[in-house]
Amino acid sequence: MPITMRDSDLTKLLGWPGCRVYRHEIDERAKTLRLWIRRKRGNRKLVCSGCGRKLDAVHEVSEREVRDLPCMEFRTTVMVEVYRVCCPDCGIKMEKVPQLPSKAPFSRRFEDAVGQACESAAVRQVALRLGLPGSTVRAIDLRYLERWAAARRKPALAQMGVDEIYLGKKQKFITVPDPIDLADASGSTVRKAHPCHTWSALVIVHSCFLARTPFRHRSGLARLPHCLNRRE
Repeated sequence: MPITMRDSDLTKLLGWPGCRVYRHEIDERAKTLRLWIRRKRGNRKLVCSGCGRKLDAVHEVSEREVRDLPCMEFRTTVMVEVYRVCCPDCGIKMEKVPQLPSKAPFSRRFEDAVGQACESAAVRQVALRLGLPGSTVRAIDLRYLERWAAARRKPALAQMGVDEIYLGKKQKFITVPDPIDLADASGSTVRKAHPCHTWSALVIVHSCFLARTPFRHRSGLARLPHCLNRRE
């Protein structure tokens, strides 16, 4: 017996602000759900993705296919109707959509879910669970960390640690400065201290020893191997 649902019910399940579902397809055998969405009536707030200017002139309408969070046991794909706007400063640019943070075919909340999964599991396990290549999961996790770093409140710099990392015979050494944060040094947020997670953790702990900074040495060193090995 085929599954029948109204578009209004799927709009509530989707939960994208300012958008509505006008078409859907459900494949019971493949366990897939495809949704076509567009702006609701009266929602014409177009924002340039380059400068953030609010515009009214539309140059072109197109569709983007992105993967969203699964609905029950169905893999969900959303076909989003997006606009290209005519910006006086930037020219023809794609509009800014909060649910689409990048050009990758994934929604923001899907990338957030992948990044949160990488906090407690290896990349291989997350990729196998979601049916994605490992390189794609790493790229998603990196974008998730960049958004996290941009949104978090950064304390004032009190001390700076410097260390050198050996990269081989050709490039020899590189000098890496890193702010010494007691919370990061204790091991609570070592993973999010720097995009180069492994080296950053070593730099922070080693720099704290050089600067004689008081922190919980045993706690930091006890958590350090776990932070380094879970991304291998």
